[in-house]
Amino acid sequence: MHLVIKCRIADAAVIEELKRLRISISDFDLKDVIGRGHFGEIQVAHERGTSNVYALKIIHKADVLSQQNVSYIYPMTAM
Repeated sequence: MHLVIKCRIADAAVIEELKRLRISISDFDLKDVIGRGHFGEIQVAHERGTSNVYALKIIHKADVLSQQNVSYIYPMTAM
């Protein structure tokens, strides 16, 4: 029984670490819009803490789900 409790604590620590490492929009400084589409827009973004520059496709999830285009959005999140 004691072993099970230790595993749960270790799992909780791993989960917290993964949450901390998860990339979010707040990790970037958004600059210029370089494109617009039906579901969102493409923006140039500088990653905070590095000098890396990316083109981010920002999709408004609520708009996509309301139009029932769920099969379209899943492959985009797998990239």
